[in-house]
Amino acid sequence: MAKLLDELSIHISDHLIIYINRLLDLFDSDCLQMRNSLLNVCVNIIRYCSSLSEYKELRGELFFLIIDQYFLDCNVHVRSHAIGLCINLVESKLIPIKFYCHLTQATIERTNDTSCIVRKHAIQLATKLLKFNPYTDRVRGLG
Repeated sequence: MAKLLDELSIHISDHLIIYINRLLDLFDSDCLQMRNSLLNVCVNIIRYCSSLSEYKELRGELFFLIIDQYFLDCNVHVRSHAIGLCINLVESKLIPIKFYCHLTQATIERTNDTSCIVRKHAIQLATKLLKFNPYTDRVRGLG
């Protein structure tokens, strides 16, 4: 089921948006693969919605879900997977400016995680946030 949802989100994200509320009910699943797959679905929908202004609110809700729920998940693999997906979103420049502070704060908190793999991914994400900082051009223009 998890792999099927993942594949569907790659090919028909526009159709999954209709069922997003039902999919969000699965986020409390005990199955690790299902939670990771739903993270992939969220990211694929965010990628699809990035150029569509009518889904701006949905995109924001999905960002907050990933950051607020999955960065704090009880499972190490889900936390590290969520951070890894955010690294890809930052590299693709798909993080809206208004989410940078929230994402940065959550990332810094994860550098104190009990798991070394989560701390490693958090440091990688912090590095990418600095490298792809949307304010870099504005700061360079002042100097």
